[in-house]
Amino acid sequence: MTPRRERGGCRTLVRLALAGLAAAAPLAACGEGLLRGDLRPLVPCIRPGAPIPVDVTLDWSGAGILEGHLDIALGGGGEPRSRHESADLALTSGRQTFRLLLPPVDTSNMGHDALASAQVRFVTPSSAFPLVKGTIPLRMGVLGASSVLAICRERAGGEDATDLERSLRAELTLDERDAYTGAQRRTYAGRWAAEDLPVNALAYCAFDVLYLAPESLSLLKPRQIEAIARWVAAGGSVCVGEDASAPDAALALTRALADAAGPP
Repeated sequence: MTPRRERGGCRTLVRLALAGLAAAAPLAACGEGLLRGDLRPLVPCIRPGAPIPVDVTLDWSGAGILEGHLDIALGGGGEPRSRHESADLALTSGRQTFRLLLPPVDTSNMGHDALASAQVRFVTPSSAFPLVKGTIPLRMGVLGASSVLAICRERAGGEDATDLERSLRAELTLDERDAYTGAQRRTYAGRWAAEDLPVNALAYCAFDVLYLAPESLSLLKPRQIEAIARWVAAGGSVCVGEDASAPDAALALTRALADAAGPP
């Protein structure tokens, strides 16, 4: 996926397949300019065994090109959990956001309230510049007791959940505690704008259930619909809100789901 331009410019040496986390954005002196970095999670909880979508924003103030790559380390419970190196980047002056898909992390022996920590560095051929270090608002999921619900609306907002959204919480359909671990079940819900939904089927593995609100259907792009259909065919779950005003969008999604599932 190509990066999104915000101001100035940035060119990548190769395309990135990545996605979203949030933390402080310190400045690092890099030659004749300053580099600011920010990591923002796109999910509220790490689903055990699933990739992690994050947004990484870089703001380079130098006049020349800064070449290097991102080195991202995630931890939890005081222990390292995973490490990821991005493809090579060549930054020009300005602000650029990259959507990354980080590899799964080991969430074993973690409780519901355990927060992930992150260290992000921009590594050049001669130096490594720390950009993010510390706890981030991303919880470690508990195997068998955590569910991640993605709610897609026209815009990502903080409006109250509807009755239907509340009914999708796993605690309502499963026993209050996991039969094997005894851990209390908990659902973590995150909100997405329709335009921000991934176009990579693998990114949807970060969710247990995707809820598409009625007003979001007509805003979905063909690549998003294809990715959702591939994810559902592989075992994902989607709940589609009825929208009588957008029958073509609903039909397109239904056909994509049927085609991905194959013949009965």
